[in-house]
Amino acid sequence: MLRCGKQIRLTPQEVELLANLTGFEPVGIEQIDDLWEFAERCKRYYWGDSKDAVRLHGLIDDQIEELLTQSSGHHADFA
Repeated sequence: MLRCGKQIRLTPQEVELLANLTGFEPVGIEQIDDLWEFAERCKRYYWGDSKDAVRLHGLIDDQIEELLTQSSGHHADFA
């Protein structure tokens, strides 16, 4: 992921990873808030309090956090 302030760009590998995890293609992700909104939409789709739903929600949150943590050192100047 490339970051410039709150703007982000997902790499093709990150798009594939999120699509495989959630079952949804992360399109239109241009800001950090968009990424969290994507995560919330996915979690609403997989709603419930079953062990599997709770685990999936946690995996989604963990993956978003990991992407943001990894990208904190990869800043770019989006022209």
